[in-house]
Amino acid sequence: VAERSWRERRFALTDAWQRREISNFDYLMELNTYSGRSHNDLNQYPVFPWVLADYTSERLDLCDGASYRDLSKPVGALNEERLAQILERYEQMADDADLPRFHYGSHYSSAAIVLFFAIRLEPFTTLAIRLQNGTFDYADRMFHSIRDTFVQATSNRQDVKELIPEFFYQPEILRNLNGLDLGERQDRVALGAVQLPRWAHSPDDFVFKHRQALECEYVSMRLHEWVDLVFGVKQRGPLAHAALNVFYYLTYEGAVDLDAIVDERERRATESQINEFGNTPSQLSKQAFKRRAPMLPAPTLFTDAAAASLCLRVKLSRACISAISVRGDRLIWASADRLFSSNRWQPSTTRGALALEVSPNRAVRFRFGVPLAAGLLEHRMTMRVACGNGILFSGGHWDFSLRCTSVADGRPLQCLRAHSDVVTCVALSEDGSTLVSGSRDTTSMVWSVGRQALADKPRLVLYGHDDEVTCAAVSSAADSVVSGSADGSLIVYALRSGQYMRSIDHPRCHSVDLLALDAQGRIVFFSLRDNALHRCTINQQRRAPLLASVGANERLNALALAASGEMLLCAGESGALTLRRAHDLQLLHALRADGDALRCVALSPDEAFVLAATHHGNLLVWATHVERQRAA
Repeated sequence: VAERSWRERRFALTDAWQRREISNFDYLMELNTYSGRSHNDLNQYPVFPWVLADYTSERLDLCDGASYRDLSKPVGALNEERLAQILERYEQMADDADLPRFHYGSHYSSAAIVLFFAIRLEPFTTLAIRLQNGTFDYADRMFHSIRDTFVQATSNRQDVKELIPEFFYQPEILRNLNGLDLGERQDRVALGAVQLPRWAHSPDDFVFKHRQALECEYVSMRLHEWVDLVFGVKQRGPLAHAALNVFYYLTYEGAVDLDAIVDERERRATESQINEFGNTPSQLSKQAFKRRAPMLPAPTLFTDAAAASLCLRVKLSRACISAISVRGDRLIWASADRLFSSNRWQPSTTRGALALEVSPNRAVRFRFGVPLAAGLLEHRMTMRVACGNGILFSGGHWDFSLRCTSVADGRPLQCLRAHSDVVTCVALSEDGSTLVSGSRDTTSMVWSVGRQALADKPRLVLYGHDDEVTCAAVSSAADSVVSGSADGSLIVYALRSGQYMRSIDHPRCHSVDLLALDAQGRIVFFSLRDNALHRCTINQQRRAPLLASVGANERLNALALAASGEMLLCAGESGALTLRRAHDLQLLHALRADGDALRCVALSPDEAFVLAATHHGNLLVWATHVERQRAA
């Protein structure tokens, strides 16, 4: 039963990827997990492919097939000259039952390869030193250039390494953040940060473009061929021989029975060879993996301003709507006069056009909490209300309380007075398990969210700011809490432990007024003093330049990052909903409805709709995808 359930889940995973419900990156990570590979084991570390072949051009053209590596071949077969040498040696080998013939004596994935790539970050630095008996390896053998490493992997007979997942999300492996003395090469070049291709302007730019390459259509249509080589039908047997994909026999699961080896020295030697020279993943399928379905051309709100479809404008309140949230089939909103309501949310598709039903007139409205403290700005109300698990969480009350109210019937659930001053902001994690409250008392508190209420006491109290906490964000996936303050700084904490990680300063030390954080640890923040947006990550070094900064040209009232982290939505005082590329904050386009100031913005859980609410109580909804009827 367990085996059948495992197979069913694996097939469901492939079907979801084939239908484009998950990304190429997530698909590969899941396949690695199913094959027993984990970030917790260097010998069984997740393996990812080289997807690009162009590391020399000034500009990377993702529309040119010549920019990509041939995913139908193992790394060892990409270079014809080297392949001829490998095949010559292969033909000269005796076909011994105790030592089967192989194409490659080294492997594409091993503990040494992981440490080679990740040596600039702990704990990999310490592990690499331990592997080399207490010192760094010779500088000429260490990772110093992406281009040169690819050349070596496709030309050296002893080098057929693939990549690790960090190349698609972790730019820090390319920096020397810890100032390690890695030595000097024979050409008298001191090792520091990794040398990037000319088309990458920074480690973040490299990772961004590299991830784009992984997710592009060219790779999507061919990724199944690489999966067959590493996890599937071409991993072993006759098809592996035909695909030039045979490795030394000890790298394969089940190739030797260690318990049957009587001689202790021989067994230790065999174990050492298995541990140090690489492991082939568990074979997941003896049939060819499915190819991904072609992408249907469909403009979206994120890629084409002409695709914008305002599918709903409805009056919900006489007062300013300060918070909106979609949970299941319910739309929950709260207004600045402390009223909230739960409306039916029913998106539907009819004849290729998107329709939406919201029932404002039949919804019952409830009042939450007690009056707000004096001096609180109305346009910042969106920072003081959050909704999840059937609970409305609110701050800003005159009695310094954090309050919980039942969304279903408006019943007060809790009144918590842990802060010594007004609660200025609340933020809920993406999985709804954690709430963070910030206060004028300069602290932030982390609360565990139960089914009906918060825990009676905060799990963590976070210190570090010199002035009031103005905004906060939390991500369970990134294990991070980020707080912004009127003192002009952001502070990053570890969510699970509460450990202080680092401080990030506003470039001009202005108050941080808005903040967004995604599951990948990307941060966007905004200050009313200079009306400027800034981007960094949770790993930002305090004295290093921010990754991007642009003027917003107006006061912004709310920010929202798409789950992918690629798009940023900004609700502006001018009534414009602006869409920006999160990577560099480049303005893509601006959507305008009725000119009324936008107070808050949110995405539906499936990101099929963008919701914004206005100063005068209107709800605006845009469909992110435009469905077009096909010609009969």
